[in-house]
Amino acid sequence: IERHLKFDDLKSFKDKRTRYLHIFNARKTAIEISSIQLEKPDRDVSIKFSTGTIVPPLKSVRVARITRTGGMEGYHSGVIRLQANSTRSVLRVPYSSTVNHGD
Repeated sequence: IERHLKFDDLKSFKDKRTRYLHIFNARKTAIEISSIQLEKPDRDVSIKFSTGTIVPPLKSVRVARITRTGGMEGYHSGVIRLQANSTRSVLRVPYSSTVNHGD
């Protein structure tokens, strides 16, 4: 799994950047992704993923598309939470971006 998702700088409220979240399954059995969400709501971040995405053993799979828009100027950061059915622990992936309108 990515340690940090860094979005390229956004220059206007119309700008958007997309990053993909990948997870590697180091287990000997498949895991199923049950949820991916932000720890704190952010209206300028959207997450697209399919509930029930299967990650085979010893494989890396793209599990989500994360898009950031440039709606609000400034430095933004947060955490994406990923839950799999085979584990009680939650994986946390930080993200960040800078929005400078007019630069």
